[in-house]
Amino acid sequence: MKPNCALIYLACLISFISTIYTIPIQQTSFQSNIQQHISTNDQSYPVIDQLEKHYVQIVSRVIDKTLDDLLENVPETFLTIHELQSLGKEYCQTSLFEFIQIIENELIKMKADLIAAIYPLLQTKQDINAALIERINTKDLAYDIIHQLYATDLSVLDRIIYTLSSRLFRLKQHHEANEALALRAWLSSWLMDIELALNQTIVTP
Repeated sequence: MKPNCALIYLACLISFISTIYTIPIQQTSFQSNIQQHISTNDQSYPVIDQLEKHYVQIVSRVIDKTLDDLLENVPETFLTIHELQSLGKEYCQTSLFEFIQIIENELIKMKADLIAAIYPLLQTKQDINAALIERINTKDLAYDIIHQLYATDLSVLDRIIYTLSSRLFRLKQHHEANEALALRAWLSSWLMDIELALNQTIVTP
């Protein structure tokens, strides 16, 4: 009986030792797989970084150039449209300086938004050209800029009361409505140049 117990004990001991010696082999294999995965990812990061730098330069160049050209033309266009809408222009309270500031702020925000989107788009391997252009909604942007320019603190009810009771207010409203429509159309055409320029210049290096 005792010899059998000894044999059983010996067999269990051998099995236990064999199991222990197999563990490092599994760990080595697991560590090797992790190292290979990390190495592969490390190799992909420089490529993404290079592409990000490439696209950031394109976006910055396109928007900066458009902004410079736009601001160069704003004064003449604004004053021309303002003068053409002669009825009620003396009551119009819009400002060329304010218009320039709003355009600058909105295009700077657009550039920052596009640049911030580049790296995530590259990581997910999306069509960066289509994805960036999709973020540029020229009609909405032009509307927002003009809306800020003609923003008022008057409530809807106040505007109705003034419209019914004040001829000067009606002239002002008439002038600003026509002026805003013309400025928005002009601004939209400029902002569309950003879409066209990005579509033509964004290519994989």
